[in-house]
Amino acid sequence: MPLKRSTASAAALMPLLAGCVGVTTPPTSITSSSATLTAEVTCSADAPENPCLGWFQWWEDSSTPTVQSSQSTPIGPVSSPVSKYTITHTPSGLKPGGLYHYQVCGSGDTNIPASRPLCTGPFTSQVNAPGTTPADLGDFDAFQTFRTATSTTAGTTDLGRILTTADTPTNRISRDGGVSAAYAPGKALWVFGDTGLNGGVFPNSVTGTAALGSFTPGKAPRALTEVPTPPAPPRTDLTSSQPFFPSPSGLKRPGNPPVPCSPGGVPVAWIGGAAAVPGTQRVLLTYAEMCLVKDVGWFAERLVLTVYEPASNKFTARHVPFDVSAAAEDLPLGQGVSSPVFGDDGYLYLFDHTRDGDSGVFVTRVPSSDPGRWGDASNYQWWAQPPGGQPAGWYGWTEANGHLKSVLPAGVLPWGLAVNDYSATTSKGLAMIVQTGFGSAPFTVYTADSPTGPWTAAVSAKVPDTCTGGGWGCYALIGHPELSDNDQLVFSWLSPGDRGSESHLRLAAVPWQR
Repeated sequence: MPLKRSTASAAALMPLLAGCVGVTTPPTSITSSSATLTAEVTCSADAPENPCLGWFQWWEDSSTPTVQSSQSTPIGPVSSPVSKYTITHTPSGLKPGGLYHYQVCGSGDTNIPASRPLCTGPFTSQVNAPGTTPADLGDFDAFQTFRTATSTTAGTTDLGRILTTADTPTNRISRDGGVSAAYAPGKALWVFGDTGLNGGVFPNSVTGTAALGSFTPGKAPRALTEVPTPPAPPRTDLTSSQPFFPSPSGLKRPGNPPVPCSPGGVPVAWIGGAAAVPGTQRVLLTYAEMCLVKDVGWFAERLVLTVYEPASNKFTARHVPFDVSAAAEDLPLGQGVSSPVFGDDGYLYLFDHTRDGDSGVFVTRVPSSDPGRWGDASNYQWWAQPPGGQPAGWYGWTEANGHLKSVLPAGVLPWGLAVNDYSATTSKGLAMIVQTGFGSAPFTVYTADSPTGPWTAAVSAKVPDTCTGGGWGCYALIGHPELSDNDQLVFSWLSPGDRGSESHLRLAAVPWQR
């Protein structure tokens, strides 16, 4: 009774699984030493002499894994037709902080003899004999990987790869830096950074790509449709990704005097955040226009706020409050903001961060009721100590970004930042994912009722990934409120080892508290 693990794998396995089939769900109740594995089974019971039996096998990620199994205590036999019969097993003795894979195995019905049981996965359409591990095809499938908790961190669960209908085994589209926002009931926009094809890089990746589609909380979207380059008419049949943001113009690279970005540099539009515009079916997107110079660095010269309307596939407004392109300088701290959040107090809040010098997370705001004011820097205020005229230690909203005040506790070094409002789908309010290192991507989730805090550490964890195959490890941890609920926060990250080290965005869940 091999059990299929996802909708994507069902078609591939169906010829083999004419009788007993099933689907796994993500592990639950993950502790430092155990986790509950679950699958839903459908048995046709067309061979009374061979009733359906099911069990699990699991192993810690390693070059020489030791497979463990619950075959000695199988679930079943199931001798009558059953639809969505739930089977579970809770292995114990797991290693704290360990990365584990698991499969569902079994036999039954006319197709899988008891003498030759089979297991599925953990990769799409793969099957193998119990007690063996499949070869790593660089194509990690959903619901098959989890990381156990430790005394200080929570367990995390892999929910699968974020896919579009154009992303197929022969047309593999790599994704980086994905933000999302629900713009209508059950519908969400995704905007990505770097986008590559079969290990290469699209020329259009410098302006990002986008996709639209339905979503289900707690599940990775697997049938998004590519967005054509605005303002082309909307369509859902594209077989490749398209440039999304307009190509930046007028950028400079360092020189005396500064010289045009190109040639010598590449003008880049890099997504920073997304939020649904209240009372509309439009999305506010923040992104940086920057000059990428090889072996020199990134120069974020403009901060752009643009409003996108999915129904018409058009950008309906563009606002540029901060622009230092004439001097070819990097935007100063407090102006290279992202993560837009519409407050219920009439302000739009945006966040910036640094791990150098006065490290921390910083916030600015602008009135949200009049988008016409978003493009004027004089309408912005920063949470800061105003320059001169105020007692030392006094902080508040000031129109001059003087000595910025971090909203996080002292000593936090943010390597990455994503802030979202979760109040529409949970009771958690604002949540901030702060990546505190590269490699295995340790992170902490902070929650607050106000953009200025107090921000309280809710949970710390690591991604359920080996994080190998790339120079930086895992990164780009971004939360997705429309996929989260009161039990878990759902986030995406860049998995450098996915698809044979081509890299791809994957989705995972972490409980709100350990």
